[in-house]
Amino acid sequence: MKTKKFDCVEMKNQAASNVRKKLKGLTMSERLSFWKKRHKQMTRQQMNQKKSTPHKTEMKQIQTGVKYYIVLRSFYRTIFSPFLPALLTAAELD
Repeated sequence: MKTKKFDCVEMKNQAASNVRKKLKGLTMSERLSFWKKRHKQMTRQQMNQKKSTPHKTEMKQIQTGVKYYIVLRSFYRTIFSPFLPALLTAAELD
C-alpha cells in the first residue's frame, strides 16, 4: 500500500485554520481590510504570472498548434467549399 505524501484536504484544513487564527478577535472592519489586502495581493500575483513570458518549448507548441490549425482550415475549405452552397440551402429548408 502506498503512503500519502500529500493530502489536499489536510492542506485546505490547515490553511483555513491559519486564516481563522488570523481573524480571531478582529472587528468586522478589520476583517474587511484583511480580505481587501489579500485580494490585492492575489490580483497582483495573477498579473505578474500573466506578464511572465512562456518557456521556449511552450512557444514552439503554440506556434505548431497555430500552423496545424491553419493547415486544417485551408484543407477543410478546399474540401467543403464546393458543397457549401448546397449545405446552406439545406440548412435553410430545415
